[in-house]
Amino acid sequence: MGQPGSKIRSDLLCASCGCNLLGQPKTGECPECGMLVAESLPPVMLKESDPDWIRALRNGTSWMLAGIACYFILMLFIGIMTARLIEAQPNNLAPGKTLVLPGWYLVTNLALMAVVSIILCIAIWQITTPEPEALRPQTTRDIARWALLASYALMMIAIVVQLPQSEDSTALATCLHALAGLLSLIGTVSLLAYLRDLAMRLPDTRLAGHTKAVQLGTIGAVVVGFVAFMGLLGSIASPNNPQSRPPPLALIALMLAGLAMLVLVIWWVVLILRFRGWFATAHRMAVYHAHNQTAVRY
Repeated sequence: MGQPGSKIRSDLLCASCGCNLLGQPKTGECPECGMLVAESLPPVMLKESDPDWIRALRNGTSWMLAGIACYFILMLFIGIMTARLIEAQPNNLAPGKTLVLPGWYLVTNLALMAVVSIILCIAIWQITTPEPEALRPQTTRDIARWALLASYALMMIAIVVQLPQSEDSTALATCLHALAGLLSLIGTVSLLAYLRDLAMRLPDTRLAGHTKAVQLGTIGAVVVGFVAFMGLLGSIASPNNPQSRPPPLALIALMLAGLAMLVLVIWWVVLILRFRGWFATAHRMAVYHAHNQTAVRY
């Protein structure tokens, strides 16, 4: 692992203008075009990186798997409890009626979501641990960390805001959930971009390709689902034809988007498992590499 202030000690051409960067500081800029010297440096393989940092990556994937498992358990619990509430209040499903959510249901939902959010926050914090002595900008890592943490916080606030179950609180909670969803999408896409870069440093080009596929698929599924949902919403809320039926194309698109998201979530879990195995291997190799460097130095 090179020191941030060290200089280029062999011929290295600038990736932008082709200027020879020999003798330039690694944290400096190209004297010809001003591009960061770090952008022209070959990436450091994970096996040559800081072992503690790689251990944080590995631990983060473990927390992520635990968080995903807890989230699915929570969704199953909410689904079962909601179905029982609907059975107990069949009259409140009529037009103009509102399903009444008891206090215990909301408090339990809040407590369980808090546990899941804490687990996922730990996972994101570990996976996006800043790399020591990093010379390249880590924009995707920063965006992923703060966007995802903000989305989890907003989801918790939305649940708390919804506790009074008034029209105003419900409207505000809906807006907070929408904002949390947008931040979650931005954070997830950025996290996948960051993990793709890490996959290239393993190196595993196939894993990097699969990660990019999940990234692009997530964007596509969300866009298609959002457009289809807005189409359905527009047809249902149309004042000119209150008895209009939802357009079949929008229904099909929404169903396909939901199916695609399910496939992508399963694929995402598989990728996390693969990353965890790679990070564990890279950590052992990094420990060995650091030990050899220490032995050579002394």
